[in-house]
Amino acid sequence: MARLGKGAKAGIAIAAVAAAAVMVLVSLMIAVAVRENKLLDAVQRREGQCSEYIYPDDYPSVVTPDGSLRILQLTDIHFRNQGTFGAKIGVNDILDSMFGSQAKKLVEQYDPDLIVVTGDLITVEYADEAYAMLGDVIQSLGVKWTVTMGNHDATYNSDKLALFNVFDDAERYPDYIFSYGPTNFTHTVTETDVREGAEALVGKTVNTGIGNFAINIKNAAGEITGAVVLMDSNDWNLEEHPEYKYSTPSADFYPMQVEWYEWLIDGLEEYAGRTVPTTLFAHIGIGVDGTNRYGMGETVTAKGSTTAVFYGHTHGEGRFVQSQFGGKEIMQVNGVKAGWQYMENSNTGGTVIDVAPDGDLTVKLVQANAVSAKVVQERRIAFGEE
Repeated sequence: MARLGKGAKAGIAIAAVAAAAVMVLVSLMIAVAVRENKLLDAVQRREGQCSEYIYPDDYPSVVTPDGSLRILQLTDIHFRNQGTFGAKIGVNDILDSMFGSQAKKLVEQYDPDLIVVTGDLITVEYADEAYAMLGDVIQSLGVKWTVTMGNHDATYNSDKLALFNVFDDAERYPDYIFSYGPTNFTHTVTETDVREGAEALVGKTVNTGIGNFAINIKNAAGEITGAVVLMDSNDWNLEEHPEYKYSTPSADFYPMQVEWYEWLIDGLEEYAGRTVPTTLFAHIGIGVDGTNRYGMGETVTAKGSTTAVFYGHTHGEGRFVQSQFGGKEIMQVNGVKAGWQYMENSNTGGTVIDVAPDGDLTVKLVQANAVSAKVVQERRIAFGEE
């Protein structure tokens, strides 16, 4: 038998390594495709019977010794709201400085594990610059933080995807926690989705929601004790800016988002072997300004996982709203506005939420400024209690 030369042997070895690498690459591609198909299948089904495994470790986590978590909700900051004119005359610097000092006081007094900003971060034409400036302010607080988008984050030249990209800078914002979430949610606009005069949008296919994701709460043993669910309540910006990928005809939780929420809760339960307590954060509450055309409220109450819904949007002083969907009740908390730019009232501050390992909540509505922070209302909300 003829012997192989050194060159031939080397060639065979290289070919074997290349073949193995191709097999590994193909295996990885198949694994990714399976995972993506599971998500695609889950969100496209309409039977409402999804119990897909959600790969919880794909979501970010916050770890505390016992799996409890203290959240500070800041909402409706409207950073740089006076726009270019306000910037020229110095109004922005004054009002935004007041917000920064107030947020610092809240963090110093309540020492949160996580800050959740529930939308309307800005209302300004130079959106990217304003987002970066606000990100610097929040990052300076030294606390892990995340955001959901509000309807004003999609006005002027504010493309939500582009704005999320501003924060996607681990060097500049190391404490920022975020996932873009599924990007395959679509919806065909119906007559009930549009405002009067915008009937031309009917039949258009749009993307609905970006930044729908969850943050796991884990204890020191690595067990998931709960989850913080963040959802995009969308906007009314499609008519003005049809070129933006994530503009919608009206604020709402659209069908594929509702399906995703159900899939998420079922998957957490499958993973943990029990109902996992969750809190839900969005800019606009369920049923507020018509945001329940597609059954989000009924789905949330039927699943029995979410202890309470936290939202902003109204620029108020904070209130507890007992809501009913599908014959079942759930508490919604309209958080204290954090921004000084809209002065419908002079009370600003934040909402402090203590999440116990068993899912029970203690919620404090806090009015604050640069030198003081005081609780004006406090309520305990029990997990699983209507």
